Amino acid sequence: QHSKAMIDEFGAPPGWAEGQPFDAEHIKHFLRQTVSQNEKLLAEMDSESAVPRSPLAWGSTGITWKNISYKTTDSKGTEKVILDNCWGNVAPGSLVALMGPSGCG
Repeated sequence: QHSKAMIDEFGAPPGWAEGQPFDAEHIKHFLRQTVSQNEKLLAEMDSESAVPRSPLAWGSTGITWKNISYKTTDSKGTEKVILDNCWGNVAPGSLVALMGPSGCG
């Protein structure tokens, strides 16, 4: 399913024959194409631009996460909770930014 969407979007990679699985070089081809298309998209945008569907959004794949928690210990030995029972859903073709406070990495 994703293979067909990638070929429809970017064309078949060099050296690929229909029915053949993608190898590392084929995947690199698609990654180079998506990076190039996203760079062009970003170069054309300004603060007034609408955000179109990203070339990275192939097919109808979304992602959902539930009950994600993460904690760590800082340099002073104090336990810090970074994520506490977080959940989310990203619909296919959506542009999403996950952000935290300044300096969080």
